[in-house]
Amino acid sequence: MEAQPPSDEFDAGARSADAQDDTRPEAAASPTSVLSEPDLRRVSSAIVAASEKGVVLDLQRDHIDAIGRMLEKDLAGLRSRAVLLREAVEEADPLAEDQFAALDDLIRGIDRLLALGSQALP
Repeated sequence: MEAQPPSDEFDAGARSADAQDDTRPEAAASPTSVLSEPDLRRVSSAIVAASEKGVVLDLQRDHIDAIGRMLEKDLAGLRSRAVLLREAVEEADPLAEDQFAALDDLIRGIDRLLALGSQALP
């Protein structure tokens, strides 16, 4: 019988274990040193896809926390870009205030989603 290549799940687990053994100072200082940002994005995409199908996942608390921090960082970036964009457009078109209502609603919705997610954690 031929040897089968390791599965993606095995590879992810091995990478995770390797990252936990990492003794570099920057790894120790990083709150998400267990999973890289691309890994976190893949995990969060898988979580969304699974939840849309009604699948209940048993995630480790540190992974949930890391995904939450990544989303908060993304939201902070969106907020700062929205402020800069708003200022630039308002200088060019003083009536542009109405055009930002949808963006403001989106940011408030993401804030609520993050708050609900943190309340749901044990």
